[in-house]
Amino acid sequence: MATHLDTSRHTFVGCFVVRRSNMGEPGVEQEWSLYEATVLPTQGYNADLMQLVQACEALPENAYDDRSDPVQLLASYYNAINLGEYTRAWDYWSNPPSSSFEEFVAGFADTESVMLVVRPPTLYEGAAGSVYVTIQAFMSATHTDGSQHNFKGCFVARRPNVGDPETWEWSLSDATVQPTAYNTADMTVLDEVCAQ
Repeated sequence: MATHLDTSRHTFVGCFVVRRSNMGEPGVEQEWSLYEATVLPTQGYNADLMQLVQACEALPENAYDDRSDPVQLLASYYNAINLGEYTRAWDYWSNPPSSSFEEFVAGFADTESVMLVVRPPTLYEGAAGSVYVTIQAFMSATHTDGSQHNFKGCFVARRPNVGDPETWEWSLSDATVQPTAYNTADMTVLDEVCAQ
C-alpha cells in the first residue's frame, strides 16, 4: 500500500524474484539482489491481503528452516506448521506459548494451512545480553472444514548478543495473536498490531 502526499492510498500486488550467485569464494556468502518483479494495482485499490495468494505461481512447499533473521524465523515457524512438523515449530520457541507440547499440537488440530504476511519494518530493542525484535503479522488460517479465519499478531523474537556469535540464533520469545475484527483481511489491520 502506497500513501501519497495527498494522503490517498493506492494498493498493489506483486510477485518478486530474488537471486543470489552460488559461485564465488568459499565461505563468503553472496548477497541477494532483486532479479525481476511483476507488480500491478489491485482492482479498485482493494486492500484485501488474500490477493497475495494468487500473486505468484503456486510452488510446492518444502521444509524451510532459517533462524538467522527474525522474519525468516517466523516464516520457518509457519512453514513447520503447514508441513505438520510440530516438533520443529515447538523448537523455535524459547518461551513456548502452551504449557505442554501436546497442548501446542492440539491447538492446530483443525488447521489445514496458514498464510503469513509480515509488515516491515521490524522494531529492534536491546536488553541485558539480548536483542529483541517486534514483528507485526497477519495470518490467514484455512481449516480442515474449508473455513478461513484471519488473525493479527505481534511476535517478539529474541537473540543473544553475548558469547560466540557463531552460536547466535533467533527464537520466538512472545506473541499476542487475536482474530481480526469481522474476520477482515484488509491490510490496514497491520497498522497498529504492536501499538503500545
